[in-house]
Amino acid sequence: MTRAARPAAYAGVHKRKSGRSFGAVATALAALALTSCSGGDSKGPEATLDPAEPSKTATSTAPSPTETDPDAALKKVVLDTYARMWEEQAKAYSKASIEGTQLRRYAAGAALADTEVTMDTFQKEGLVTKGAPTHDVTVTGLKPNKKVPWASLTDCMDTTGWKYLDKKTGKPAEMPKNQVLKYVTKVQAERWGGTWKIIVVDPSATSC
Repeated sequence: MTRAARPAAYAGVHKRKSGRSFGAVATALAALALTSCSGGDSKGPEATLDPAEPSKTATSTAPSPTETDPDAALKKVVLDTYARMWEEQAKAYSKASIEGTQLRRYAAGAALADTEVTMDTFQKEGLVTKGAPTHDVTVTGLKPNKKVPWASLTDCMDTTGWKYLDKKTGKPAEMPKNQVLKYVTKVQAERWGGTWKIIVVDPSATSC
């Protein structure tokens, strides 16, 4: 399992005014620095996403595939899965816990495992988030006929409106002045049975 490269702007130690070190959460404040490996997830129920049911998330601006694309319907399912994953992920970060969310329905493998680890860090450091990132995402690869159907996506993720707060005081957490707020994120999805799941979310140091 290889740790994904993190934007250089997120490196270093940052402190609250109280003097408590932010070093333990420097990477957590990097908007989900997830691993770039995939793996199985035995948690949570399997659920087939209905491609006719539109995503309710307000955090994604994923474009719809063109009607002339023979894979348009399939791409829409993958895009909706990604949008819904982020909707549930934003809920999890807002309370530093995935419990009470449907994140396991849409995420698995490294994407889910690293979120769970980051939630533990947020709980220890007393952090939560407010708002959510926005997305400009497209399907860049699709292999529906593989033994395990697979898709890749590229997202220009904008975290400008996603704020990190001290859970007790509600005050903004101190962030790096040169923090990258809008950057390219590579994503992988797989279909497990009749269900698409996001298995890798790999942020990069490339601005977009």
